Amino acid sequence: PETSPNCSPTIVLGIGPGKYDEGGRPSGIPFWYVVPNNLPERSYTFWTFKTEGDLESVLVRIKNALLEPHARPLWLNLDRLEQNITNFRAEY
Repeated sequence: PETSPNCSPTIVLGIGPGKYDEGGRPSGIPFWYVVPNNLPERSYTFWTFKTEGDLESVLVRIKNALLEPHARPLWLNLDRLEQNITNFRAEY
């Protein structure tokens, strides 16, 4: 934040250790892909922070408004997460 104010978070959901598989395809999906289009939370990538306090607030907001309702179901159902990854690969 000191060198580039107004940073925004990046969240990738995936299975496995790497960002890309051996074929160069994403082994995960950007989190925005699983947040429904009609929700204002989909624009979380614009939740910026400049200071440590701002970052803490953004992370709490992400945890409560995004991770709990949208990511937890995927963590609990890896088949569903894998299907989302497959769908993302097919679309992008």
